[in-house]
Amino acid sequence: DGNPATLQAGALTSATGEATEFISNREGLVYLHGVKPGTYQTTVASHPENIFTVTIPVSKEKVLNLGSIRVPINE
Repeated sequence: DGNPATLQAGALTSATGEATEFISNREGLVYLHGVKPGTYQTTVASHPENIFTVTIPVSKEKVLNLGSIRVPINE
């Protein structure tokens, strides 16, 4: 519906199967720590059937803003 995914649990899963779990805050923001650069299959608990891709770029920055990421909803 275009609204932020607030207070949602989810996971980023690497190509090797390593998962990093997260929870979005009240504004729909997610903070990840220690995630290596790469492409991840991503899910949120409220719509586990909707898998989407998130790419973490290689960067020397300590904080990266990936911008808005839209969760596709299959209806």
